[in-house]
Formats: sequence, C-alpha cells, structure tokens
Amino acid sequence: MKSLGYWNQFFQRGGLVTVLLLGVSALMIIFFLMPQAGTSSLTDGNLLGADAYGKMYGKQITNKDIQPQLNSIAIEQFLTQNQRIDIAQLSGNEFAYPYVINRLRILRLAEEQGFADVSEAELKEELMNLPFFQTAGKFDKDKYLSFKKNFIEESILTMDDFENTIADNIVIERFYRMLNAYQVSDKQIELEQKLSAINTEFIVKAFTETEITEKKLPTEEEIKTVYEEQKTLKYAIPESRTVLVASLKVESPQVTDEEIETYYASNKKQYGEQVQASHILIKASTPEEKQEARKKMAEILIDAKAGKDFAELAKSHSEDGSAARGGDLGYFGRGAMVPEFEKAAFGLKDGEVSGLVESQFGIHIIKRKAYRSNQPLSEVKNQIKSTLERQKSSSNATTYKNRIMTVAEDVFIKTEGLSPEERKNVFRDKAQKANLKLVTTYPFKKGDTEIKPLSADYAPAKIVEQAQNLTLDQPLSGVIEGNDHYSFICLVGISEAKIPELDDVKEQIIEDIQFDDAVNKIREKAQAFLTEVQASKEAPDAFVSSELGKQFKVFNVADFATDAATVQADAGKLKVGEAAVINTEKGAAVVYIQKVTYDDVPSMAGFAQYMKQIEQRSIFTSVGPLLSEKYPFEVYERYQDLFSKVQ
Repeated sequence: MKSLGYWNQFFQRGGLVTVLLLGVSALMIIFFLMPQAGTSSLTDGNLLGADAYGKMYGKQITNKDIQPQLNSIAIEQFLTQNQRIDIAQLSGNEFAYPYVINRLRILRLAEEQGFADVSEAELKEELMNLPFFQTAGKFDKDKYLSFKKNFIEESILTMDDFENTIADNIVIERFYRMLNAYQVSDKQIELEQKLSAINTEFIVKAFTETEITEKKLPTEEEIKTVYEEQKTLKYAIPESRTVLVASLKVESPQVTDEEIETYYASNKKQYGEQVQASHILIKASTPEEKQEARKKMAEILIDAKAGKDFAELAKSHSEDGSAARGGDLGYFGRGAMVPEFEKAAFGLKDGEVSGLVESQFGIHIIKRKAYRSNQPLSEVKNQIKSTLERQKSSSNATTYKNRIMTVAEDVFIKTEGLSPEERKNVFRDKAQKANLKLVTTYPFKKGDTEIKPLSADYAPAKIVEQAQNLTLDQPLSGVIEGNDHYSFICLVGISEAKIPELDDVKEQIIEDIQFDDAVNKIREKAQAFLTEVQASKEAPDAFVSSELGKQFKVFNVADFATDAATVQADAGKLKVGEAAVINTEKGAAVVYIQKVTYDDVPSMAGFAQYMKQIEQRSIFTSVGPLLSEKYPFEVYERYQDLFSKVQ
C-alpha cells in the first residue's frame, strides 16, 4: 500500500479528478481528488480519535457523524468499481469532506421534513436490487455471501455499517426524486423574464474605418516611437510551449433491447401504479397555525366540492410551488409523497376532491385527476434507454480514466530522475504500448484556448493551463478530462519570451498606425454627421424624415458583430428622442432612440405571490448553495485545513 504522501505528491503534478458513482438506484455523487491536493494537517491521516470537528445545525459534528459517510465512500467504491479504499488514508484527505458534509445536510433536511425513515422491507428490497448482488437481473445469494466474506469480514466495517449506508442512500434518493418533482413551469420562467424585460427601439447609422480609403503613411520617426512605446507590450513575443499529448477517447455507450427489458423487470416498482393529482396547500406547523389554516381551507373546500375550477382555486390560494401550475403535481407513485398525502391521493376516485388532509407541511385539499396501474415497457423504453446510456457513460468514463491513470502513474514512477529527453522517450513508449493516441502540438502560449492540431474535445484550455505548471525537469501532468477524451501531457519544448527587432514588426506597426488613424477619422466623421442632423431645420424629425435621416436603419445585431453588445448597452442608457455617437472597435455608430417599452408587469399582489412561490421552491432549484446557507458548517480551527474544501 503506497502512502498518502506518495499519492498527494503524484496528484500535485496535475489535474486528477476521481469520480465516485453511487450505485444505489443510479444515484450519482461527485467525489474527491482535485488538482493541487495537499496532505492534511493531521499527522496520523485519520479522524478516528477526534472529539468534534465543528458545528452544524446546532450540534457538534463528531466522528460518529463523519465516519459513516466516509464508510459509504469505501462501500460504494467496492460495489461500483470492485476497488478497496483505505478508510484511514481517506479520512485525512480534505477532498472527501464536501461529499461527507453535503450528505449530512441532505439527511438532516430529510429528518426535519419527515422523509428520513427507512423500513426493513424497503432496505431489504434495495439490497436485493443492487446490481452488485444480481445475476441475470435476479438476486444472487452467493454474491451477497461472497461480499460479506471478501469485503466486510476483511475490513474494519460491519454489516450494520453497510446497511446504514444503503439506508442513507435510499433517503438521499428520495431527496433527488423530490427535486425532479419540483420543476419551474414554462409560464413561471416566462413571467420571470418579463419582470426584467426592457425593450429599447432605435435606429442607427454605422461608421467603420474601411470607409477611409486614403491610408496614412507614417514617418520613420512615428514608427520608431510606437515601437519603443509598445515593444514590451503589444509587440512582445510571449513564451510558447510545446507538449506531447497521450490521449484516450471514451467510446459511446450502446444499450441493447435485452438490457432495457432487464432494467424494466428489475425496477417494476418505479413503473408501478401512479396517480396524477393537484392540490391546494396552506402551510402550517404549530397547532395555532394549523387551526387557522383549517378555517381558511374549509371555505376553499366548499368551492372545490361545488365544482369551481380547482386550478384557479390553487392559483389564488395555494402556498405551494405548484400553485402557478394550478396545483398540478403530475404523476407520482407510492413512496414519492408523505404518507398522509399518499394515502388520501390513492384513496380517491378520478375527479374526486378530498377533505382536509393534514401533513407536516400544513393543510391540503387534493383532487385526483387520473390513475394508471402501470407503465408498459413501450411507454418508458426511451426513458430507460437514456438512463442506461447515462449509467454506461459514467461507467465507461471511470474505466477509461482508470486506464489512463494507470499509464500516467507508471510513466511518473519510471521517469523519476531521468533527463528530459529520456523522460520524453519513456512517455512515448509507455503511451504507445497502452494504445494511447500520441500528438505533438504546435507551440501555444499562456491564455490560448485553442491548440493546433487538437480538437475542442481535448479541452485545450485545460492543457494550456496544466502546461504552465510544468518544467523541463518535471514535465509530466496528471490526467486531464476533456469532452470525450482523457489525456496527460509531457512538456517537450519552451520558447522563451523575447522582444522583437523593429524590422521584424515594422509592417505590423504601419498597419496599426493606419488603422488607428482611420478609426479616429471615422469617429470624427460620425460626430460631424450627428451635429449636422441635429442642426438641420427639421430636427428632431430629421432622424426619421429628412434626407439625412434616410441614412439610418433599424438596429440589427448581425450588422455589428462583436460590437453589437456595446451598441445595445450604451443605447439603453439614452432616453427617448436622444441621439449619441457610440464608439465601436472599428469605428462608431450614431444612434437615435425612438421608443422604450417595458413588458407587462403583473400587479404587486401577483408579483408578491410569484416571488413567494419561487422562494418556497428555492430549496429544490438551487440545492447546493441553499443547503450550505441553511446548514452552515462552522469548522473548529485545528481542522480548518481538513475541511477547507467544504462550502
């Protein structure tokens, strides 16, 4: 077993990113090793002896909280990759703790909101459906016993640790199902856009430097002056680097009909009976609030039972995020909603309205809209195919990444102490034997986003960034993740920055002087044109009716290319009837503001209701930042380094 210090030394060489894919019901969580990972401030590299590391949601976070989530990493890595992780080493790596703390936050939210309980039946069903314990889509007892023998009995973990991890994953999966159920409607998105929409309508006449046909002929003295002023800035030749890239392209996943059928058979509960329902909710938590809510809802219930439009009642009265959709919750199965709500919804007939239903969220009125006993494979085949493609893509990515990481590690070990030329030769030899694609790049400089001859799939900007941290004595990077490529690089050449001789850049300087002169002249022409229009007898109508005004045209983004945003932004600062010259990169534009309109803004009451709905949904639509805000983690000073990556 290599020491944590060894791995940290290797990871510091570049951008290794390790991704753990939680296998339980396709739940995926991003895990831990990022660039520049250093060793922890804890010299022993584990947490087992610590009392408390900080505070969160009003209690001390101790090893009793942390250790089960560290255990889950080891368990999930074994179940999905059949690889063991040393928990003692893992506990000293700061990149594990965003994962750990975020799991604790979700579990705390589940506890507060009442969806944290996992029954023995649910746990048993989840265990039996784990792909690791299945053969041909069925639970394989021998695999389960083998897991106990080969993993549990040979580690510091127990079967209780294992079952607790699976139970936590079930709860976290519920949380993500809730996320999927709370989507902002198109109507709400449209409304949000309208609230900030301002339309400025203007006409414009463009002036560009190409209209100046007579080019200035600069003197030798002018050329020399520009050279002396700009030789270390504009005309300096920056350092450039050349690298050898070894890469592996990830194969696109293929999903067979047999795999789709197996998945469907193994997840029948997911596609079992469902109801479509709408509801009206008045939030309440204390007995007093519930009593008041019942009074209000009793009046609403009379209207609902009398046949009034349920969707309109929900829009007017509901405090739930679904109000803008008329209370519509779409289809949902058993286990997706809190028990009281589920029992009521499944107990109704299609079109029937419930009485008052109380849950931990408040008081509901529910209308069942439709029921379906199950979804046949033909209806969900494409959905399952997409799910399996995502799973396979993740699995393929991990397989390919591990493959190239193995080569990168081997090269790193075998080249220690060798000369730059020897390192390059070992790099090339190892990459070729591993059937990696080798490409020598053209020279590139810091800040470049493209590298010839690499395609965008290589993530050239990342390669440029990695290359800046390398030297000819230490030329090897870590693994770099592209769109569908994994690669690592060897620095093979550096061309030092230098100041060019005047003769080498003289032609460029002449072109630049001529361009700047033409731009200044055209801007003067634009200003003179505006002055002429404004001074005409027909002003202010001259902008639209005079002969001069005929030269204007309605603003079109395509006419201004990269200058369009500048023209629009500056035009937006003007009032109706105002005109101005707006400088652009290659000249200027004279604009005249004809009209400013504001899209319809709803009443203040409607706006307040809309913002209330958005606020209620915010815990679902901006999960990470809002969970961090809801449950901030106050780490104790001695563990600052260990938890430095936690938000």
